[in-house]
Amino acid sequence: MVTLIVHTLIKSISEVRLHSSQHINRAELASNQPKKPRPRHDLFNTKLGKHQLEQITIALIDKFTDYESNTKEFGTLGRYNWIENTIKTQIQLITNTKAEPKKWLTTNTKKLLEARNHLISTKDTHDRRKKLTEISKQIKDSIRKDRKLNRMETIKTFISKTGGIKKAYRELRNSKNWIVKMKNDSGKWNHRRTGILDIATSYYKRLYESNTTEDEIDLVDTSNIPNILQAEVEKAIDTQKIPRWRRDYEAEPQTTFRWPVGTDSVRNENTSELSSLRYEIISDVGKANS
Repeated sequence: MVTLIVHTLIKSISEVRLHSSQHINRAELASNQPKKPRPRHDLFNTKLGKHQLEQITIALIDKFTDYESNTKEFGTLGRYNWIENTIKTQIQLITNTKAEPKKWLTTNTKKLLEARNHLISTKDTHDRRKKLTEISKQIKDSIRKDRKLNRMETIKTFISKTGGIKKAYRELRNSKNWIVKMKNDSGKWNHRRTGILDIATSYYKRLYESNTTEDEIDLVDTSNIPNILQAEVEKAIDTQKIPRWRRDYEAEPQTTFRWPVGTDSVRNENTSELSSLRYEIISDVGKANS
């Protein structure tokens, strides 16, 4: 706001024609507002649950059992600071909502992390920043070594179990697949995670609310078209393979030949004469099976 007023005032003055040899120079003033400090999370204003209070109580009892030995060399102010830092550290450890520390971290790395947390919670001293820098470098190197060691041990374990490393790589993978973008109902792309979750939630909500049950369709056969056409049945009967004994008889009709009888005591010669009757029987059987 200050910049806009000053800029407008200088611009209006520069447009005025003065009867003098002096020239007015145009200038712009810019003011930068100081950045607000990052809000710090006050541990003592954190709402604790019943289970968390029990955990903090047990941890503090264990810490205060060695109170005299730990504060023997401190004065009155040092003892108060030790009590305050101990309480803050335990509250921070119990109320930490982040994922649990990685299981593959060694004891040395965990001790360095605890030392850095304790150093952060202490009051600002002359060499505090220097100590934090040194211990952070040590933590970085220690975590790198622990990760490399855990990777080699995991691959070795899966090779001895399955003979492959595919499952080992799957277990060592830290990233998770996530949908990058999704269209909403109006066809616009949404790239924000909360928006994508809302789209997916609304879709499944409509899906489960809608009635997915459909009435069964009873198809009534009202057509007069038979299941098996008469022409097809007659064609199948007429084109049956002629048996060998019939061919022999037709080749020598003067000889006396006895017609063979099948297992059903019906001669095949008479089947062609009963084609219409067979058609009706086959049609009835086909309708019964349909």
